[in-house]
Amino acid sequence: MKSLNVFVDDSLDERFRAEVFRRKGLRKGALKDAVTEAIEMWLGAQPTDVRVESESISSDDAPVDPRSGKRIQRLSEDPAAKAAIKELWAAGHRNRKWIAGQVGHKERTVQQYIKDCLDSGEMS
Repeated sequence: MKSLNVFVDDSLDERFRAEVFRRKGLRKGALKDAVTEAIEMWLGAQPTDVRVESESISSDDAPVDPRSGKRIQRLSEDPAAKAAIKELWAAGHRNRKWIAGQVGHKERTVQQYIKDCLDSGEMS
């Protein structure tokens, strides 16, 4: 058996542990079992013959949600999310993590978009 040490966002850890507790209780090994199940589910959702042909990623190679099998829309292709970010910022919300949760995109992507908008003067 191997040991796997990873760093995850605090809120993700809290949500994951709460869900493990809800489903499996506080028994010994519950967290290990849940992580193992999550890895197995993730691997089961991935194509088995992965080939890297190019460094660039086209829109056809966009990430896919393993649960629904649908293509995950990128923030750059989501004008509604961009508008929502600008509206939330204009309304005085400055917690970028919260904003990311509201628009359904990754925190880092939203942070970069906000930074770019502030730098360009689109938002203040």
